[in-house]
Amino acid sequence: MPTITANTSAQVTLPAGQYINGTGAGVALVGTGGAGADPLSAGDAWQIGPFLTSQTVHLTAYTLLDYEIRSPLAAPPAGLTTAQTTATQALVSEDVIVARTRTWATLGAPADYIGLAYVTDVGLRGSLWRSDGSAWGLVGGSCVLAITNVAGTALTGTTTETPAFTYSAPAGLLGLNGALHIQGKATLTNSANNKTLRVRLGAVGSGITGSILQDAVLTTTASAPFGCRIENRNSLSSQIGGNDTLQDTIGVNAWRTATVNTGAAFDVNLTAQLANTGESITLQSARIILYRP
Repeated sequence: MPTITANTSAQVTLPAGQYINGTGAGVALVGTGGAGADPLSAGDAWQIGPFLTSQTVHLTAYTLLDYEIRSPLAAPPAGLTTAQTTATQALVSEDVIVARTRTWATLGAPADYIGLAYVTDVGLRGSLWRSDGSAWGLVGGSCVLAITNVAGTALTGTTTETPAFTYSAPAGLLGLNGALHIQGKATLTNSANNKTLRVRLGAVGSGITGSILQDAVLTTTASAPFGCRIENRNSLSSQIGGNDTLQDTIGVNAWRTATVNTGAAFDVNLTAQLANTGESITLQSARIILYRP
């Protein structure tokens, strides 16, 4: 079995359809390294490949690396057109995007991995993240965390503030300077009485006790969009939110702020409150978008 001595590097030609299997700590770059360096962990067997085209793999050893090139894959499925074959080969060229699959809890520190990771439990269908060694950011800068497009149960018969939609975020999701864009649409009784739509941020289960970051009071209107943008201010526990207008437009009020610890799991709550029990508010839709470039 070939070896690479600690603190040295070697270049290995990997034939199409074959893969490298080995042990030891180090890093590997495939082709020109466009997909980033892939760490090789000591104590665990690791595998590089297979690819549909021949690749040059650059191995750098932190400890002694033992490796071998193993048997080829079976032939690709028959029936592909020339265009499909060309497209498939392009996907495994030296510019291939290689992403690990992780949950948010197992993503790890950015210093542990430079490259891409697909996070299965953040976003409606997961989300793609990248690390430069100092921070994690979303590929594309944003993803939709939650959506409801089904009208909720009408709030009526009470003057108690009541949650209409809740999203629970995992610890650290916002980072130091991330943001949440909250958007909602509501229908309500058109009268001179107050109907209040709020956005609250707080610990998991905080409900109507969370910090208010938007507080829009409506009267003579039958429908309204509402929401705000909540931003961490270079801190996990310092936020700026809305100014109590429907969607952060020009207003006479100061921007609302909070000191919620987003380094722990937290909730975003959209709530509604009536002044007259004979009236109603119904949340028609809502979505929460994460911005973390």
